[in-house]
Amino acid sequence: MDSKFIPHRDSVRGFVFDVATGKLELFDTTRGQLLTFAALGALVTISGAFAVVIEALNLAYDAIERRSWLRRRALGLLMGIGTVIVAVLAGAVLVLGRCSAKAGIWLS
Repeated sequence: MDSKFIPHRDSVRGFVFDVATGKLELFDTTRGQLLTFAALGALVTISGAFAVVIEALNLAYDAIERRSWLRRRALGLLMGIGTVIVAVLAGAVLVLGRCSAKAGIWLS
């Protein structure tokens, strides 16, 4: 009983054998360029997102934009990085606050 959704036993067995014996180099290679590209893409995306927020606030308050495109993107990037830092610190306070409460030590 062959199905197009379930692979044949030989192909699955061969794939598992290749992974187990190291013939399939799936996790052996390091991809530093891919991580760099992803980080740059994330920075461009977050700066664009906050630049749109700035534009929306200008529209909501009928403000005339006097900053250049590059300055708006830089401001958006700083706002994004600040948001990430605040989120990480808030998470750390939640975790450390619970740990210190269990240990009887209060952060003040």
